[in-house]
Amino acid sequence: MIKILSIDQSLNCSGYCVVELNGKNDDFILIKHGFYKPKSTKSEGKILETCLFFKRLIKNEEIELVLLEDIQAQMSLKTFKVLGMLLGALLEVIDITHCHYRIIPPATWRKILKVKKGTKRKELKQQSKQFVLNKFGLDVIDDVADSICMLCYFIEKYEG
Repeated sequence: MIKILSIDQSLNCSGYCVVELNGKNDDFILIKHGFYKPKSTKSEGKILETCLFFKRLIKNEEIELVLLEDIQAQMSLKTFKVLGMLLGALLEVIDITHCHYRIIPPATWRKILKVKKGTKRKELKQQSKQFVLNKFGLDVIDDVADSICMLCYFIEKYEG
């Protein structure tokens, strides 16, 4: 049995889910899911608040493996830089809490959705929400849906 935390991290709203995996790829229990929105208005404050939230969650839930979404090129270089800082800060939290981790590119985990080339961001978000609704009967915000889809991809491809 292993507890896995999947995070769709961002500066404004990070979606997450926690599962307990019992060996086989179809034998897992979704323990909790939700999102975290930092209160700070400055990027550095948002990064610190987000890291503190996930550090507590990792310790409280006794997480052993954390899945993080890789950053990808953005329209804004500043946004790309800040997302890189957030990813690096979360990796430090993971190191401090003695967890293992995997960084998964969005294009990779989205294979579970059978996404067609050229699909727009808004459509991708809707597809992930629909996948979670169909599979788990959960109507969640897109950040949470993305974290659940990333986790499903990981379990299907790596743990099976």
